Amino acid sequence: MIWEELWRSQSGIPRGTPSPEDGRRRIDRHLRRFLIELDDFFEQVGSDRPSRRTLFQRTMVHLDAYGGTVPRPLRDKRYRDWHEMVRFFQETSHHRSFTGLDELRGKIAELENFLTQRLPTTWTRSTLS
Repeated sequence: MIWEELWRSQSGIPRGTPSPEDGRRRIDRHLRRFLIELDDFFEQVGSDRPSRRTLFQRTMVHLDAYGGTVPRPLRDKRYRDWHEMVRFFQETSHHRSFTGLDELRGKIAELENFLTQRLPTTWTRSTLS
């Protein structure tokens, strides 16, 4: 973690180790307390905020008609496909990539197909209209 690096660079010792008596740099108790609280804060934030990949996989498991028993290679491919679509739309919408109308229509159709394939089988296109 980034704070661990800061901790080491400021103190020369890993977290939880008493201050050295051998002349290495020391950090005062105020900075030490702050770094500990900061580390705890970011550890909590990290555990409360799952990655996009984790969120995507949870959603796919929830939508999966087979109850989330999709083999890992297929789950990974689905994520790569999804990530590529997200990247395309982000790049296009933020004007980092320019695309023609035909390509855009094709990507929208690809996205719609990707999403409708994952709807529960009890839903139909007429249900969505």
